[in-house]
Amino acid sequence: MKKGFKVGIGIFIAVCLISSIVFSTIINISASPSGSFTPVHSYSFNSDSGSTVIDSITSGGINGTATAGFTTITEGSDTFRRFNGTSNYISFGNQVLPKGKKSIEFRFRRNGLPPNNITVLDNAIDPSKNGTGINIIADSGAVDFTSSDASGTFRFNVYANQKNVCDGQWHHILCTWDGSTDPNGVKVYIDDMTTPVATGTAKSYETADASYNLLIGRRTLAAIEYLSGDLDYINIYNTEVIGTPKNLNAVSGPNKITLTWDPVSGAQSYKVYRAASSNSYSSTPYVSNISPTLINGKVTFEDSAVSSGTTYYYVVAAMNKYGDETANSDEISAAPNSPETNFIVTATVPGTLASWPDNYGVFFTAPFPCEIVSVREVHASAAVDSGNVVLDIEKLTGSQAPNSGVSLLDTAIDLKNAANTVQAPSLNSNTANIQLGAGDRLCLKDVGVLSGLNGVSITIELKRK
Repeated sequence: MKKGFKVGIGIFIAVCLISSIVFSTIINISASPSGSFTPVHSYSFNSDSGSTVIDSITSGGINGTATAGFTTITEGSDTFRRFNGTSNYISFGNQVLPKGKKSIEFRFRRNGLPPNNITVLDNAIDPSKNGTGINIIADSGAVDFTSSDASGTFRFNVYANQKNVCDGQWHHILCTWDGSTDPNGVKVYIDDMTTPVATGTAKSYETADASYNLLIGRRTLAAIEYLSGDLDYINIYNTEVIGTPKNLNAVSGPNKITLTWDPVSGAQSYKVYRAASSNSYSSTPYVSNISPTLINGKVTFEDSAVSSGTTYYYVVAAMNKYGDETANSDEISAAPNSPETNFIVTATVPGTLASWPDNYGVFFTAPFPCEIVSVREVHASAAVDSGNVVLDIEKLTGSQAPNSGVSLLDTAIDLKNAANTVQAPSLNSNTANIQLGAGDRLCLKDVGVLSGLNGVSITIELKRK
């Protein structure tokens, strides 16, 4: 029976560099999404005075009033309020939440599902009223972000049932609406501020103020659904808050440096800042309006205005649809290489293949444009079947699946060739077939019965274009 190469099981990939192509990654672990976003109202509970809940925003701040019987708890340097679920809430003489686009950020903790829905904040969640609210759902611990428009229906109701926030742990939660009726303009983030756990689309714009003043910890239309749990802070923004870019990566190539990073939900464009030394960035970006278009799941920017041997430092920031900018990502540095840098990719299949399933395996994805220079193959023991037993190497582009690409070789590799003898097959005479674009892949393709074959090693030399 024919047995095939399955790269995902037992193939070990090694990339050996002839010159200094450098892959470097820094992870952004910032917890807060606010970055350069400034709240219009901020309630930290750290400096409250008696029953007065202080808005730390000095210009236009709106203080609230807490009911009696609150428990205030300090853990380390952090102070939070514990809501008892029966009488604790904070009232305001103002709607507080901005009209239209808005973001509400808070930290919440509760151990165990509540016996009924509980309210984080509300200024009239009712189909006959105009307002916004955030609830925690009793049977799931899910965050429910809702807006009503006084037309008899809800403007939006985004139910984030993918995560239970009543598990005894602190959860960082961000509910945001971009103020539009664009698809997925409503988002709920929990702990990961770059990727929402739930999204929705508003049915209408918000053109009227909320019907009632804001309450934190209780419904406005009835004294029900009191909050039970710990609330650390609430920040309110008059824009769509988006996350700071993470996983900034730099790849050095010949006279260029390629940056990649994870996409940020809600980002309309990105800025790159470059400096000659660490953390010495100008307030003016090096490049603006970088498209959020993805290549292999990453946002990509190629900097070709570089000099070989010089180290450059980079950070990136994301922009929302209103031009508001996030904080900078973590820093990455890289130095470009000299042109025509070659590197080696090796795929090794150790051991017998007698029990391997039929499969073809991708073993290399090009991070940048490059060209095949040579291919070498050697095996520890040869195949013994009487028929042809050969190995080909395919180039896959776009969405091509294995066994549908083009061959790198003019003639396939003979796996019945003498053991421990290096083979150097001729490359495809069509030059275009041995050139790889960024994202193109290489995979192995075998034909024949692999009985007796053992210890296959393929070495491919590539040249950066």
